[in-house]
Amino acid sequence: MGQLYGLVPLLSLGAILFPQINTQSPESVTRSIGWIGLVAVSIVLACFKLYVW
Repeated sequence: MGQLYGLVPLLSLGAILFPQINTQSPESVTRSIGWIGLVAVSIVLACFKLYVW
């Protein structure tokens, strides 16, 4: 589970910076998915920090 908190933001950042790697979807869709993943992980980590630690 802890590795996902490092892997998902890394993959999301890669999708934002290099959207042409995903040849099956348009670049705008790939970037949008990357931003959604980055925001989602940030929200989950913030909630975890506020309510668990």
